[in-house]
Amino acid sequence: MKVCLINNLFPPFDRGGAEKYLEKLERGFLREGHEVFIISTRPYTANFKKRERVYYLKSLYFNISKMPAFLRVFWHFFGFFSFYKYFLVLKIFKKEKPDLVITNNLMGIGNNILLSTYKKKIKHIHVLHDIQLLHPSGLMFWEEENKIDSIFAKLYQRFNIFYSSKLLNVVSPSSWLLEEHLKRGFFKMSNCRTIFNPIEITNTPDGKIQNTGKFTFLYLGQIEKHKGVELLLRTIKEFFRNNLNAQLQIVGSGSQEQNMREVFESDQIKFLGRKEGVEVKKAIIESDCLILSSLCYENSPTVVYEAAEYGIKFIYPNFGGAQEIGGYFEGVPYNPGKKGSLLRAIELAFSQGEMHNFQNKKVLELSTSNYIQKLTSIIS
Repeated sequence: MKVCLINNLFPPFDRGGAEKYLEKLERGFLREGHEVFIISTRPYTANFKKRERVYYLKSLYFNISKMPAFLRVFWHFFGFFSFYKYFLVLKIFKKEKPDLVITNNLMGIGNNILLSTYKKKIKHIHVLHDIQLLHPSGLMFWEEENKIDSIFAKLYQRFNIFYSSKLLNVVSPSSWLLEEHLKRGFFKMSNCRTIFNPIEITNTPDGKIQNTGKFTFLYLGQIEKHKGVELLLRTIKEFFRNNLNAQLQIVGSGSQEQNMREVFESDQIKFLGRKEGVEVKKAIIESDCLILSSLCYENSPTVVYEAAEYGIKFIYPNFGGAQEIGGYFEGVPYNPGKKGSLLRAIELAFSQGEMHNFQNKKVLELSTSNYIQKLTSIIS
């Protein structure tokens, strides 16, 4: 079977969980003996080494963060009526003749792409990763939920309801994310399924790479306001007053990094900067507890899957899709945005000590192979 994967970002221009998901899916389909090609985007002026079997469409998406607000609004709505990339994708379909198309995040390519497979009568699964069909930011914040029901957001949703109206199959990694779409009128004629994201089973590490002698908490992600990093730092600083045999390592970067370093960096709070690949894996394996502190509704946070793969306990905010995957892997929950609740979760995780249960049954059930089997069963 020839499979086409479509996402607005792909290496070397990747940014987050959806792109990691796409790479896992690509490798998984190739291991199963299928052909795979990918359609994604690139900046207009980028110089980079192109990968085989990847079609990079030029897009202004990479410049949107630099635009003033009124231009961003214009750009989003102009995208509804621009069919240039739509016809480019049809041209690629004509050349490649895929048997299955799996679409993901489409901002920068165009949500009208969702109609392309219907026109060509190609089997199609659309995978949700966030609320990009509900709001162009793709984000919903704790105690600011009404923003995705503003007049602007409802108009934006009307266009996307139309473009997604022909979808036969929709997959979401969480019931919460799917329900947010269904209750706003999406996917009325679609076969909708909730399937946790896949875990790419790797070689089991032989214990820890390095033992510092301290209980190590780990934050892995962007250092931004909506990720709740300041709340985490203030809370764990209070915890450290009575617990000298513990430390927090922060892996990641962002607009708040320098300010957070100046205020909070100490012998027990260490900022390690942005890391990739093997270095991220090493940081996870060397930790005792991963903390997810987001104030943003997460669809199905990648860091929870990564912690579970290596048997690392984790603390998660009990809302959105995080509470589903967090509950599945039996993490330690807390009430989002609440310092006292987070402090109690940290104390509980610390009191439980180390826990390294590599590749347990629940992890194996979410293998990429099992995930692909579930996807292909939808269209068979």
